[in-house]
Amino acid sequence: MPKHRKKELIQCQYFNWKLGIRNGVYFADGRSGNRQDLGRHSLGTQSIIDARDGLKALDVAKAVELGLISKEARQPHGHQNSLTIQDGWELYRNHTSRSPVAGGARLSTQKRYRAVFDKFILFSNSKGVGLWTQVDKALLERYLTWLASKQYAYRTQTLELTTIIQCAKWLADEHHLPAGYRLALRLKKAQGTDTYCWKTEEVTAIVKHCQSQKHLHWLGEVIAALAMTGLRISELASLRWTDVNFDTKMITLTDETARTTSSTARTTKSGRDRSCPLHADLEQILRNITRHRDGLVFHGPQGGRLKPDTVRNILKREVLTPLES
Repeated sequence: MPKHRKKELIQCQYFNWKLGIRNGVYFADGRSGNRQDLGRHSLGTQSIIDARDGLKALDVAKAVELGLISKEARQPHGHQNSLTIQDGWELYRNHTSRSPVAGGARLSTQKRYRAVFDKFILFSNSKGVGLWTQVDKALLERYLTWLASKQYAYRTQTLELTTIIQCAKWLADEHHLPAGYRLALRLKKAQGTDTYCWKTEEVTAIVKHCQSQKHLHWLGEVIAALAMTGLRISELASLRWTDVNFDTKMITLTDETARTTSSTARTTKSGRDRSCPLHADLEQILRNITRHRDGLVFHGPQGGRLKPDTVRNILKREVLTPLES
């Protein structure tokens, strides 16, 4: 049997660590020799020089985590190497949530980023990785494997990794990470789509089913409008009577990002105004709809604001399932 390789005992500024190597990658073991159990952490490198630098950063990060020092008390020369994934994400979150005038992301995009990092931080912590300088190609590939094992879609995996990589790039560009730090991982872009496109006869059957039941009339109008305009469900939910021009036979959706500071301002995916022809059959449907005081064209089953989730759930439960049987 090969001789067991001994770990090197290193006394850092705040704690004692044992530096070892496994499968060619260095790790730090702080489970003994200290008052607290600091755990075992991969340093994410095969270089002894980088491992020692990473160990110093880990030592400082653990001191901050345990309240021995404040974040502001970190040594100036080591702050780039000791940036935690959580702190880096907070910096990036503040950057993306700046005013749209300065190029900030939309609220929906910010929420999507938050979901990405909630998962990535949990995964990284489970692997003993807490610093950005410990994040490398190998960790990202393991994260992709984990996402696939959890049945996340191909495009979701691509979005997650792209977000993490662009966050790391911004942190390096803004000097929060060491100069030259980059995450390089080639991602294959998904080709085609598995989104099902309903046929004309299927849409007709759905609308007829809704028309045959009084409590589903509202849904039939929504489905018909979606089919004849190509609008997204969120766009249809925000459609106002002022957007519909019966004289020119056109429907115009305006992106209100630059027109108002209201939190309910309507946005389109492209950020630009969009127009589409008013189909003759849809015009007849719209002329028969009773107008509400709120100015919106379509409403939910109880007459309230139309919600995309409500449409999807009721469509599946009360229309698609019965039609399949």
